[in-house]
Amino acid sequence: MENSVSDASRRKRTNTHSYFEGKGKFFTIQLGLVLMMCVWFAFWAYKLPFNQGPDEYMRYQIPAYIYNNWSLPTGYEPEVIHTVGNWSYAFYPQMLGAIISAFFMHVMNLFYSTDHSLLVAARGASVLFGALGVLFTGKSVYKLTGKKAVSLLSMVALGFLPQYTFLSCYVNNDIIAVAGASMIVYAMIAAYDEAWNYKHSLIFSAGVIVCGLGYSNSYGFILFGGLFFVIVNIMNIKNGITQKKDFYKNFLLVFVICAVVIFPFFIRNYILHKDILGLTVFNKEYTRWLDEGGAVLQVPFAGNWFELIRNKDFIGTVFRSFVGLFGYMAFPMTMGYYLFYMWIFGLGIVGFILRSVKNRTALEESADVKWKKRWLVFFVIAACVTTVILHLYYVLYIDYQAQGRYIMAIVSPLMVIVVAGFSYYVDGLIKPEKRMLVYFILGIVYILINYLVYKNFVTLSFV
Repeated sequence: MENSVSDASRRKRTNTHSYFEGKGKFFTIQLGLVLMMCVWFAFWAYKLPFNQGPDEYMRYQIPAYIYNNWSLPTGYEPEVIHTVGNWSYAFYPQMLGAIISAFFMHVMNLFYSTDHSLLVAARGASVLFGALGVLFTGKSVYKLTGKKAVSLLSMVALGFLPQYTFLSCYVNNDIIAVAGASMIVYAMIAAYDEAWNYKHSLIFSAGVIVCGLGYSNSYGFILFGGLFFVIVNIMNIKNGITQKKDFYKNFLLVFVICAVVIFPFFIRNYILHKDILGLTVFNKEYTRWLDEGGAVLQVPFAGNWFELIRNKDFIGTVFRSFVGLFGYMAFPMTMGYYLFYMWIFGLGIVGFILRSVKNRTALEESADVKWKKRWLVFFVIAACVTTVILHLYYVLYIDYQAQGRYIMAIVSPLMVIVVAGFSYYVDGLIKPEKRMLVYFILGIVYILINYLVYKNFVTLSFV
């Protein structure tokens, strides 16, 4: 059965076959770039004092407990309960980051064991997931554009985004959500113009697992990634690209892998707390804190949805902390940095829209591929919007937290859009022989900005 849907898409896959198999020189270059970023992330992780990232104290309690006891906490152990609020992240089933952190701590213990070395080892999980987010973002851009320089630029733009680097250097679950979302988006992009195969299923499953056991804020990507999986396969069956038995096999593969890995954590939570996601028991312990005379710690926004999205202080703080705001949001950058990224995001999004409008009339793509591309864009945007809505809901009904990290799962698809948009400008304005130089200069600018931010702002939290 023919797996391609057009001559153009068949040529595209032939030209990039070695890349997707991970055997080409370009993949080696991508890995080298990722390793370079890992060194930079690890440097931040080594330098940053303990608990100079939001919630690191509570997050670190979980891997520390696993490391010391060789078991998962229930949430009621004194070692994993915050002295204020009766809060414990052990009530939640999202244990993937903590387990990997504990593993790195055990590895570190074989060579060197101090409080600082174990902390840095635990932060290694964030370094790892930061690297995965960068890698799959680059793969997504290459799949969309077929341009190696643009792919590398997207990796640099994401990895050296100040807030992204910050999240990749301390114990948190936000960077895990980014990695999972980037994997799901890549699986969607990789499959829109061809038959969904076992490779797509494995990558999609890994993304679902990372999101499912990483952070609930990224669950929109699981939902809409799953819907895309079903719709694309139905379209492929209708057009004779995929046989029903292949769809059933892929569906079973995704379901079994995800169920085997994720369900035990949810089942354990239900057995322990009669609460699959841990939200109810978390709130119950906070309510007990209040009943025992504790101070009110969660105050929702005093207004409605419309007032919230029009609140300039809220929007401004979320944007700044999405781009770069360090310590416990105590060390902002100067306004010029935020304006730079505001223009970068805005121009990139406009360029992507212009690129999409231009490509609507592309003759080399079949109507089937165009429809799947539209579904792809719609579901990725829907996943991003859902992530934002979940945060707004939390702010409105639970606690006013104007923090960009809560919507950080959208940063990978956002960077795909922004960099693809800039490639549209470069293609239209710059001569072919000069484009590589332009991308190189842009990459150097991103790296230089990141270094200046580290030197002038991040180090303020070291005192």
